[in-house]
Amino acid sequence: MQKKGGNDNVSLNFEEGEFDGHHVASIHNHPADVYSPPSGNNFGILLRSFEDFELIAGFDCLWILKAADVDMKLNVELKLYADLLLDSCQDYCRKKYGDSEKAYDVCDIMYGVVLSNYINYKNINDIQLTKKEYKP
Repeated sequence: MQKKGGNDNVSLNFEEGEFDGHHVASIHNHPADVYSPPSGNNFGILLRSFEDFELIAGFDCLWILKAADVDMKLNVELKLYADLLLDSCQDYCRKKYGDSEKAYDVCDIMYGVVLSNYINYKNINDIQLTKKEYKP
């Protein structure tokens, strides 16, 4: 397996079948200047049959995305929804609070709550999004 990381991306190459029969989790961080909830790109977990969990470490919380046995169509739906939702939250917060830190904080919370509700209340089998808060 080859792992490569940087300030703005991480790639993972693996052999097909390498993780069969395992419950694998990946973890990556969303630093203080990035929204803490999963972005549309995080839903790539849905395309990896061997990986059941993605952990997204924010500045003051940990997001746990559980996903198993999900198809391409759902991956595309969740990615598009997350991207559109984030754009909408950013537009709303900029209009209401300008470019202030409050706009960023409100958007982070709003985006996370609505995304969690969409995933968890949609009753999609084997997909859950959970936020665990902690003090930095």
